[in-house]
Order: sequence, then structure tokens, then C-alpha cells
Amino acid sequence: MKQIQHFVCLLIGFSIVVSVQAQGQPCGDLQITVTPGTTVLPDTEITITASGIFGYEWQPTELFNDPHLSEQTITPMQCHNYYTLRTFYPSSSLVNNGDFSNGNTGFTSDYVDGGPAMSSVSSYYVTTNQINVYGGFIGFTDHTTGTGNYLVANGARTEGCTVWQQTINVQTNTDYIFSFWVLLFGEDPVFLRPSLDFMVNDVQLGNWFTPSISYEWKQFYATWHSDTQSTATISIINQCFAGIGNDFGLDDIAFSPMIACPDTVIEVIVQHTPDTGYVTDSVYYGTEYNKDGFHVSTERTKIDTLIVCEKTVQDTNSCDSVVCLYLHVIPPPSMQIVLNSSSDFCETGTAVLTVVSELPNYLWSTGETSASIIVTNPGTYSVTASDGLFSSTTHYTITECNFELYLPNSITPSNEDGINDFFYLNEKIQSQISDFEIVIYSRWGETVFTSVDKGFKWNGTYNGKLQVGNTFVYVMKYKNNLGQKCVYKGSLLVL
Repeated sequence: MKQIQHFVCLLIGFSIVVSVQAQGQPCGDLQITVTPGTTVLPDTEITITASGIFGYEWQPTELFNDPHLSEQTITPMQCHNYYTLRTFYPSSSLVNNGDFSNGNTGFTSDYVDGGPAMSSVSSYYVTTNQINVYGGFIGFTDHTTGTGNYLVANGARTEGCTVWQQTINVQTNTDYIFSFWVLLFGEDPVFLRPSLDFMVNDVQLGNWFTPSISYEWKQFYATWHSDTQSTATISIINQCFAGIGNDFGLDDIAFSPMIACPDTVIEVIVQHTPDTGYVTDSVYYGTEYNKDGFHVSTERTKIDTLIVCEKTVQDTNSCDSVVCLYLHVIPPPSMQIVLNSSSDFCETGTAVLTVVSELPNYLWSTGETSASIIVTNPGTYSVTASDGLFSSTTHYTITECNFELYLPNSITPSNEDGINDFFYLNEKIQSQISDFEIVIYSRWGETVFTSVDKGFKWNGTYNGKLQVGNTFVYVMKYKNNLGQKCVYKGSLLVL
């Protein structure tokens, strides 16, 4: 897991020193100094200096001319500025004879070994001091001990010549650091100085490196990821072809697996006077308000008619601004359900319920979303109306109808006019009863008709004969719409 260390100090006009001990890794002791401090006034230039680690990379890289320098000078442009320092450390180098302690061995070169005289261009010599080569050079020792070997090069007049090259075995999918030290001989103009190109498997790493200071060892390094490659041919190539001034030394060439250290984030705050903005909005009484980062509870909207809130936000430059909300509490819209029907529910068995409200969206307890619904059963119906900000629910109850049984006391099948020819229950009565049974008796107690079908029809016959002029009695048993068991008795004249 990557570790991230974050540091911010609220001081103005003082250098801030941060010390970090990179635990569990050979990353050394990282020290970061921020001058004049991590809280500054607008348009203040700051200098961030890091030390104690091998390699550095400042991010965002586009803010720095050379993100690999340990010291950076920058003017923070936002109110909250975040600079990330990535640091890394090499493990043991895989290069053979990278410090030239074994002399002229372990590498190849397009240059030739010129020996101590080294009077021709495109030549090199491994020595302890370039003054040993010829008197044109000021004496200077190796990078590490002052007594060891290093490579002295007399630059070629042909660009693209390889000064030093070696092939080594590497692990796949591994990050490596390629580094070495360069010593510039002489104080010639820039165009006469060596321009060193660095290649791994014929792929360039970074830009050409031209030493800027004479007689001072300067380090170059770049990172490389092996992907699927198992070998790396590392090369140092001189792109300068000047006949004079193109002379330099190389030492301590290394190619090492990279150990990443924890990232360090430095926050620099630019102080300014916060801007103030105003927002006006409204909310229904008794409704929670959640918008643009403001939160007002339902309890508060039941108390106040004007609510004022403030919050601090950051603009595109990460600067703090104050936003003030003026929230007006308005009464909720009215809502009711009306029975929109000219006939009685108990007569027709249906009713039209309509919601009347200023709110545009509806959801009934039946799942319907129209303004009106048709119901065929008694009970309580509810509807919720809303507009996206406010919602309200109301109810309407249709009560159970009192069941009353109305039946004729005579039928007239003998006149054959097709009217009133049967004794039966109409559909409304049938819909309101269950568990039905009827028995019709003659005046002498004989059973002349019986049925358990509430859709029965009796035409006034017994034993196939029409019983004109006779009176019959009947007994009905059933359950009404309330689930109650009932018995109904009556008489019927057949004409």
C-alpha cells in the first residue's frame, strides 16, 4: 500500500522544515524546507528544498521547469496549493565496473582507448585524474573517493557516437533507475559542450543532458520500466560533434532496481479576503431542505418564516468564499379528494375519486398516477401529491353499504309477454351475497324448488305444470357483504 504524508503549517514569513523518517525502507531521512513558509500572501514566490533522498520528482510536473531537481522555486497561484514529492532510492547496481575501479573493462564504446596521450578525438582513457592524460586539462579527481578511476572522454566530431554501453539482465515488470555522474572540462560555450543522450534498448530516456557548470560533478538519472523485457542494453551517447570543448568525464554509472518511498504532499495556502455571495430560495412549511450543500431540518421550517444560513466553499482557484442563503418558508399547497359521481355508490357499486391540488404529480394507493380513479369496493383510498420539493398525502373512505334485499311478491309467466316471467336475484344482489341456498314450498309444505346457485331462475312450474293462482313460500339462506349469516323468508304468487 502506498503511504502518503501530508504536511501543512500555518505560519507566514518563516521557513518551514519538515523531517520525515521513511520507515521500513532504505530511503534515508527526508527533509523539506519551504521558504518563506507554507502560508503566504498573494504573488509570493516560495522555494521548496528537499534533501536526504537519492531521487526526486515533483508533481504536478507541468508546474516545474525540471521536476527532478531537489530545489524548486514557484509562485502559488491558488488559495490552496498542493505539491507532491515522489522520492525513490536505488538498491544495488547491476552495472559491472560502473565506478571503473577495474579499469578499462566491462563495457563497449564507439570511442577508442587513446591511452595516456589521448590526443585524438573519439577517444577515452580510464584514469584517476584527467591531468594524467594531457596538460590541456585542469587536474580533477573521480566523483567518489578522490583517488579512484573514472573515464575521461575526448568528444567525437560525429554526433550519435556511443561513449559507453553495457548489456545486463533485468527482471520483467520492474522499475529501474539509470544514473551516472558527468564532469565538464573547460568553460567553452554551450554549443561546444557535450550533449549526452541516454538509451535503454534503443529507447531514449529523458532529454539530452548538457553539463552547465565546469569542473563540477553533476548527476543524471532517469527511471525505466522493463515491461516484458529481460535484458537491458544501456547506452550513453554523445550528440555533440564539436571538435573543441567537447570533453568530459564519466563516473559511478549505475542501473538499479528502484525502491519507491512514501509520497509527501506539501500544502501551501495563499491568504486572501473571502468573497461573499447570496442565494435566495423557498421551501414548504414542515419540509426538509437539502440543496447546494445547505441542510435545514423539518423542525426548523415549522418555526421560522425566514432562515439565513452561511457556508464556506472553494472556487476554481481553491479560494474560500462565503455563500449566504436566504430561505423563505411558504405554506404548503392545499389538497383534497372529492367524490366525483352523481349516483350513490351503494346503488351503482362504483365511484370516481378525484384529487384537487396545485401539485402536479399523483400516486394513489391503488398504484394509479392519474388525477381521477374509479373504485368498485368500499374502503379507504389515499393519494400522495408532489412537485419534486414537497409532498402531501390525504385519504378518502367509502363506507360499507347496508345490504337490503328487495324481491317481488308475484310473477306472471301465464300471460307470455316475456316480462316478470321468473323469480330470481338481480346481479347487484348476487354480487353482495355468498354461501347461498333457496327452498320454495307449496302451501301444503311440499318442496317444489331448491337451488344453491345465487343465479337461479324459477318459472313457477312444479312437476312440469305451471302453478297459476297458487301462492308459495320460500326460505333463503346466505352471507351478506359483511360476512354475516342471514335467513330471508317471503311469499310468491304465480299468475
